[in-house]
Amino acid sequence: MGDLLAREEAPLSSEEWARLDQVVVETARRYLVGRKFIPLYGPLGAGLPAVPAVALSGFEGETSITAASPAWVPLKRLQKDFLLEYAALETAKRLDLPLDLSAAAAAAYVVATEEDDLIFNGCADCGAEGLLNAKGVQKVEADSWETAGALFADVVKALEALGSAGCPGPYAVVVAPSVWAMAHRPLGGGQMLESTVIENVAKAGFLAAPAMGSKQMLVVEIGSQNLDLAVGMDLKVAYLGADNLNHPFRVMETVALRIKRPQAIVVVG
Repeated sequence: MGDLLAREEAPLSSEEWARLDQVVVETARRYLVGRKFIPLYGPLGAGLPAVPAVALSGFEGETSITAASPAWVPLKRLQKDFLLEYAALETAKRLDLPLDLSAAAAAAYVVATEEDDLIFNGCADCGAEGLLNAKGVQKVEADSWETAGALFADVVKALEALGSAGCPGPYAVVVAPSVWAMAHRPLGGGQMLESTVIENVAKAGFLAAPAMGSKQMLVVEIGSQNLDLAVGMDLKVAYLGADNLNHPFRVMETVALRIKRPQAIVVVG
């Protein structure tokens, strides 16, 4: 991993590397949504190109539960480069100032949003399915959410579908930020917010994800028996070598969503 990331070649002290890593990881955690309710599998190693898909069967009846691996899921590399300029590095050293790492934070933000887009929408180019378009997920038609209480009514419909499929919870509910904000409205002219009522049944979280469409809602029974996020190389920062006296770096990771039991997922829309 050390040779791959070429960190020893960068003009940064160990303390500066530690702060850079902290900024990148903390920024990514702030914006990652999928990881708030999807368990992780790994890290498995930087060089791994794919992981076995897992399809579970045997939940009902007396047969044993089996985990078949009918295919492989590619670990997609997500990355974004950022630049630390020579002048900024020299100024920080001469004046004993901390490095401005806002470019690194911005790169971490981009990778985080790309990871969530992969989780929710998949990747047509690499043949990966997302939570919103995977085969076999349950679908419920949405009503208009303009009226207070309508959003919660659709959550109840999704929970009923999950319960009928043998998925008793706990559940996570994910919507677009605009829908999440709209849910913070009182019900029936009282003081109880619709978001509070949803949170009472969404014990794994009522979350806002920019990767979601404004007319979509996702209700998922959490647990590694249903899905996980396979991680080859977790979020890392690599040094790319000097370029015209400036210093380019790369924030990168490799991940793959594995949906094992699509019946545990309801798409409302």
